[in-house]
Amino acid sequence: MKRLVSVFSIVALVVSLVLAASSGTPSSAQTGEQSTIEAQETRISELEKTAAARGQRMNAQRTEIAEFEAELAGESAPTEVAAEQVETGSDSPYLGGTGLELLPAGAAGEVEVVLQGVYDGSILPIIVRNNSDEAIGRVAVAAAVRSAAGDLVGAGGDQGFNPSRVEPGSYAIGYLYFDGATLPNDATFDFDVSFEEPDGGSFSSIDMTMVEATFLGDRIVGTLLNEHDEPMSGPINIAVMCLTADCAILDHESGYTDQDNADPGQSIPFQVSFFGGIDCTYFVIAASGYNF
Repeated sequence: MKRLVSVFSIVALVVSLVLAASSGTPSSAQTGEQSTIEAQETRISELEKTAAARGQRMNAQRTEIAEFEAELAGESAPTEVAAEQVETGSDSPYLGGTGLELLPAGAAGEVEVVLQGVYDGSILPIIVRNNSDEAIGRVAVAAAVRSAAGDLVGAGGDQGFNPSRVEPGSYAIGYLYFDGATLPNDATFDFDVSFEEPDGGSFSSIDMTMVEATFLGDRIVGTLLNEHDEPMSGPINIAVMCLTADCAILDHESGYTDQDNADPGQSIPFQVSFFGGIDCTYFVIAASGYNF
């Protein structure tokens, strides 16, 4: 009888296990995997929503950019841009050289010093640009020199500029003389630029047209032309500004033609020699005489 009860007990246990397995009740491992899948699906849904929102923002930004570009296309260029587009001194017949396109544009409507060199103990080379809408003449520059503390430590003035007539958008080259004053290395120069109407008539300065100019390693040689209706008298001065490729002033040199006079339509040769191994590959050059 006891054996029969045991058999029935074993059968009942087996039946209960089979029923439990077939009932589909998840184990703890199955429950964990299901939770992970659901979390991933939720994350994917959130990312899809974020991507859609970003796409909408990008489309809105593209629309704003397109509208802004269309608006700019219909506007006239501002004055500052117009100043940058003013032609360089190459438009002036009185300026020549390989460094014209390197020169700074300067501020719109101003006649100002746009480039200065390094004070060598006596002179400071400078370049002035005429960004007004009229030709000017007799450019003059005075300078006050101040220390880093703001103290006045020197004063100087120009020794003349070439060319004498400066067309709109063109340049004049020259230097300031400080009478050998010892100036601090950190000195700053406050420039005062003035000018008059271009010269005309007798006893006036006359600019020569720069026909050609070539740097040959230790000198610049070239040809000048008197395109005016009156004869030119000497001395005929030639001014050269040597520049680096990134438009820093290396040196200012000057010379004179061997021939002091030039009749209307007459051309004369010139030469300006350099000493000390100056590299004047990039240069700006101008020459002028007088009408006596």
